[in-house]
Amino acid sequence: MSVALDVVAPERTELPPTGVQQTNSWVRELFLVLVFYHVYQFARGSADVGARGRAFRHARWIVDAEKSLHIFIEPAIQRAATTWDWLITFTNGYYGSVHFVGTITVFVWLFVRHPTIYPRMRNLLGVTTGLGLICFWVFPLAPPRMFPCNEWVAAIGPESTVGNCVVDTLNRGGSPWSYNSGVARAIANQFAAMPSLHFGWALWCAIVIFACTRSRTLRNLGVFHAAFTLFAIMATANHYLLDAVGGVVVLLLANWIIAVAARRRASRALPADFAHESV
Repeated sequence: MSVALDVVAPERTELPPTGVQQTNSWVRELFLVLVFYHVYQFARGSADVGARGRAFRHARWIVDAEKSLHIFIEPAIQRAATTWDWLITFTNGYYGSVHFVGTITVFVWLFVRHPTIYPRMRNLLGVTTGLGLICFWVFPLAPPRMFPCNEWVAAIGPESTVGNCVVDTLNRGGSPWSYNSGVARAIANQFAAMPSLHFGWALWCAIVIFACTRSRTLRNLGVFHAAFTLFAIMATANHYLLDAVGGVVVLLLANWIIAVAARRRASRALPADFAHESV
């Protein structure tokens, strides 16, 4: 199964269509985005119905797996982030806002400046998100922040108790991104942790930037966004490291699905005699 992603920047920037065609394209894409967003919010918000018991059981599986692999680093990441107030404040804001603002910005830039590559990258984001929603239904997962000051998360060494408290940083100081706010309680799925779409979307943004430009500044920004998102999802105790791995897996799987579908469409479009000769 090939999962290679084409991230070679084009030689030139294709200009978008003009006139009526451009207007119709904007309206169509905006409609598709709004429909997909509402479906996403409904599916994500309803996937936690009756899932609490399974979510906490799955969390124990994830922690045990990370400990056995010696990658249970979430508590250490959070302790490092909370060493400086400015860092955890910035991290909270980054986690709560850039996930959507950054993705939307890259999405619009892609549509306006690179319409040729836009359909494939749009589909890549959509299929990745769709696969993530399926995982939320199948594998609900309680994030680290739901285990404050517990007895089993974050044990460092066989006897040490350092790091047994995992703090919900988004709930500190009246943060507007707290999952305890009325809006979050109404629309958010507390158990939508595996895979991390925060990291999956950030990685998508980086891939788009690398595919569309050779600008070192923009590429560095894309790398920073993906790397800092990985840091933020663990520092805020909203995801395990394996959740980020899950985000990579669904992105690669989505790319493979799109590639297979494209090859099948191309083979159907070939003349029958040409297709026969090429076999």
